Amino acid sequence: MNQTDKELIKKVLTDVAKEFAFMFADDWSEQQDVDPPYIRAEMSFSGPYTGKAIMATPEDLCKEMMSNVLGIDEEETDIEVEPKDALCEFLNIFCGNFLTSLAGTEPVFELQPPSADEINDEQWEKIKQDANFVKLNLDDYPVYISVEYEKEQKDAV
Repeated sequence: MNQTDKELIKKVLTDVAKEFAFMFADDWSEQQDVDPPYIRAEMSFSGPYTGKAIMATPEDLCKEMMSNVLGIDEEETDIEVEPKDALCEFLNIFCGNFLTSLAGTEPVFELQPPSADEINDEQWEKIKQDANFVKLNLDDYPVYISVEYEKEQKDAV
């Protein structure tokens, strides 16, 4: 991933975090330990660019995000939303905004619904070390995000 893509990812994530989740993002300057469980969300897209976006974070951030978006206390248990669903929706909004920033508002993209699963410590450590992931701090929690894509190839006539 080139530096331009990384800067675009940071900008879009910062804007979406502020507008959607009422959270603030900044550069991740130190590696601090966070407790499991960890959640990894992924979604793919196609159109002028084809690829996928992946986001990983501790479940505690997903809970905080969910409570911010829904306007509820984290301790409320009578809701039917899973914390990982909040991360999926956040990734979905991020991906739409990223693609618009990348390609403009005219192109049409097909976005596949995001999915999220809990990952183990080994998978979390692998993501933390992967240079293709942009590392950001979102309200004192680490967020790792990667967008891999390639431009659609037009058939030669």
